[in-house]
Amino acid sequence: MKKKLISFCLVLATVLSMLVMPVSAKSSLKASDVTKEARLLQAVGIISDVPDETEGNREITRAEFVVTVAKAMGVKATRENVKYFSDIPSDHWSLPYINRLVEMGIISLPDDRLYRPNDKITVNEAIKILICTLGYGEYALMLGSYPAGYSEVARKLEFSVTGTNEALTVYRSYIMLYDALKAPMYEKTAAGGGYISYDESDETLLSKYFDVYDDVLKIGRDIA
Repeated sequence: MKKKLISFCLVLATVLSMLVMPVSAKSSLKASDVTKEARLLQAVGIISDVPDETEGNREITRAEFVVTVAKAMGVKATRENVKYFSDIPSDHWSLPYINRLVEMGIISLPDDRLYRPNDKITVNEAIKILICTLGYGEYALMLGSYPAGYSEVARKLEFSVTGTNEALTVYRSYIMLYDALKAPMYEKTAAGGGYISYDESDETLLSKYFDVYDDVLKIGRDIA
């Protein structure tokens, strides 16, 4: 591993990230637009089937997205007697996954202890969850408050779907998850005086949770 010192004042918008074409949050997508993303998610067991375009352009809920993210981290369940949010029933299908992400520090607990599981999740909210999943949460806050700091890190990581308060759809969640699965993960080693120090490696969500390392992923067939 090599150590990377990230300055508080570091400008993240590199020439390469500026060349990444953002995916509009408003336009409808076709199933063919997310072929590589869906094949990867299917291959590692995050999704089973690719929905038709009516379902694919449906806006998803906060509970749906978090469960998908949890599956991308290999999460299956947690202690059933724990309930962190007052508005999630004890028998709700998403509760074990949401609980686990709370315990991992990816989801924070607001003062009112409300999660709003049935509300539509926005692209900005989804980006925050993914950035925290990759370990950049504290760094994002150094760059700016929500959502600006998280969006800045997402641009640096070349996420295709850009920050917006538009509701996230099924197909766009595939694109975001695909980008997050292949993005580099970092572990903070020190912080202070306007900087954060990380150990940098080639580890990704794919390698950490699915033991997949190649750019051309071979899981029964080529999927990227």
